[in-house]
Amino acid sequence: MSILQVVTQVQESSLTFVPKLIAAAAVLLLLGGWMMTTLAQFATRLISNIPSYFQPPMSIRFELQLLHSLQQEQHNSNQTLTRPSAIPPPATTQEFSLH
Repeated sequence: MSILQVVTQVQESSLTFVPKLIAAAAVLLLLGGWMMTTLAQFATRLISNIPSYFQPPMSIRFELQLLHSLQQEQHNSNQTLTRPSAIPPPATTQEFSLH
């Protein structure tokens, strides 16, 4: 008789554990899809933005682009001056006299 009582007796710790387990399973069933979608979107955004983490800030990028364009203009102007048709004739000393 005592064995039947022991087997059918509900332990106090299991009284609090079972409802918590059921509640956690219910929340996962109800909100699991939304949680996975949100997590997947976050991971996709995070991974796709990795290159931007290694770029300089916008102000520095603007300065670098400006410097690059100025260097290109200077390079292009140097190329035009080295062409034989673009070289101006040498100045005579009379053009620079102070009279």
